[in-house]
Order: sequence, then structure tokens, then C-alpha cells
Amino acid sequence: CDIAASELRMGGPPVDNLAIDREGEESLRRLATLSFGLGFLLCLACLRNFKLTMIVFCTAIFSELTSLALVWYSGAKVDAILLTMPTLIYVLTISGAIHIANYYRDAGPESGLEGAPSRAVGKALMPCTLAALTTAVGLISLYISDLVPIRKFGLYSSISVLTSLVWLYVFLPSALYLWPMTDKEHARLRAAADKPVSDRFWTQAAWWTGERVLRAPAVIFGLFLTVTLELGYGAATKMKTTVKMMTPFDEEASIT
Repeated sequence: CDIAASELRMGGPPVDNLAIDREGEESLRRLATLSFGLGFLLCLACLRNFKLTMIVFCTAIFSELTSLALVWYSGAKVDAILLTMPTLIYVLTISGAIHIANYYRDAGPESGLEGAPSRAVGKALMPCTLAALTTAVGLISLYISDLVPIRKFGLYSSISVLTSLVWLYVFLPSALYLWPMTDKEHARLRAAADKPVSDRFWTQAAWWTGERVLRAPAVIFGLFLTVTLELGYGAATKMKTTVKMMTPFDEEASIT
């Protein structure tokens, strides 16, 4: 049309969709970077072992990538809602992997490192499976929604949660067998296990909190009941639904 590129202005749904896709991808990068960094630091703080932290971290990353692979191989496409699924799967897998890693840590001082991964998975099998099943049921309930993006999120998230069990029960123990803890790390765990429970900071904090709660159970129950009713009333009267694509974005986002 002989229009200079500097003077060309485009609009309409195709341009809006492209802008939304770009902003969604940028949001996913920021969210992924933050969740990866925070998740790694929390794992390191909880496990206090770099090797275990790396195994747990890699398990969560592989599970997250599997969730995206399921979308790709099924022929579907990632939309603005489904972009949040990988981070959800990453966090849920981190949770289950930390449970198994802690069982592994406990199995070492108790019965030695020989066969510790198998014993750890045996202890975690029931609680981790039940947690994944209940989470998957909650997510698949979103499939009854009339909105296609919400249905896709519920379907693929529920499948991905169950798929994460494969990484937890196969990859994680295999990695623990291939890269077991050293004798020095084993000895340090034994020393920590022999330490009186009452000397641990978190145990003391939990006991202190529990004692305060038990001193006034009626007050605590009434306080939480009041907050629940207030939040429920606010959600029922103030929450509004919309189909406008720009609504989820912050006012300062470049897309707006």
C-alpha cells in the first residue's frame, strides 16, 4: 500500500492476540525465574545438602517440562491461562520430592544408606500418591467450566500432577542410587539425628506456638471463623467475572 513502516498502525483482534501472547511469555519467564530461584534456595535450606537439592531440583524441572510436552504431543496449544501450569507442576513436584528426600535422609541414620532410596519411596508411596490424587481431582473439576482455557488448564494440570509421580518414584530414587550420600554426610546426619529434639530451633518454635494456641482454643477458633466468614462474604459480594482479555494484566504492563 506504499505506507512507510514508521507510519503504519495496526489494530484489531490479531494484534491484540499477538500482544497478549508476548506479554504472557514474558510473564512466564519472570515467574519461572523467580520460582526456580526461590524453590532452589528453599530446598537447599530444608535439605542442607547440595547433592540432594540438585536431585530434587532436577526432578521438578523434568516434571515441569513433561507437562509442556503433554500439551505439545496432544496437539493443543499453550494459552494465557495454561502458561501458569508449568510453575504449578514445578511447585507440587518440589513438595513431593522433598518428602522423599527427607525420608531418605532419615533412612540413612536409621538403617544405613544401603537400600535407603527404596525404603524412602516405600514410606512416601501412600502419602504422596494420595496427595497427587486429591490434587488431580480438584484440578479436573475445572473441566466442567464453559470456558475452554479453564477446561484445558484443569485437564492438563490434573494429568501432569499424576505424571509427576513417575519422576518421583522412578527418577528420584534412581538418582539417589547413582549419587548416594558420602560417609561424611552420613555421619553428619547421624549426629543430627542423635541431637535432642528439644534443642532444635524449629521444634522449640512449634512447641511455643502450640502452647499458646492450646491456652485459648475458643478464641483461636472464633478468630479464624470470623475471618473465614468475612472473606467468604467479600468473595460472594465483591468478586466479578469478565471475559475481557486485558483485565488480568496490570495497569503498568506494556500491553495496556
